[in-house]
Amino acid sequence: MLEYTRYPDDDFTCFVLTGETTIAEWLQTVQRYGHEGMTRYELYDLRDRATPFSTNEIEQIVHQSIQDMPLRPSGGKTAIVVDASLKYGLVRMYEALAEREGITTETRPFYDMAEALQWHGKPIATIPGLAPPALTVG
Repeated sequence: MLEYTRYPDDDFTCFVLTGETTIAEWLQTVQRYGHEGMTRYELYDLRDRATPFSTNEIEQIVHQSIQDMPLRPSGGKTAIVVDASLKYGLVRMYEALAEREGITTETRPFYDMAEALQWHGKPIATIPGLAPPALTVG
């Protein structure tokens, strides 16, 4: 299941993927998020997903990102936290496809949650209550 918590005062949304989630569930969640209003900064925690997305599923996520471009604030940054080199490589594939398609939101994979939060900058890294169990560093 893909769930998210919005921090509107910080223009930030944190997504946490738990267990196995189908691509249809993923896209439905992202579409709901888009209708509610996207934030400039996002963090996806994909460490709990046992099976990485396929190439076809990554392409579907890119297609959804293209559709979402008018909904996204400019200067957006998306950090994706993973726990395996295959997942890291798939995020890099997403980056390459997104760049080719003209998606301007900067996306970067991380193995370390603290580094991902730091990349977003001090205001994001210090959001009160941002460290629920799935995000605990260390």
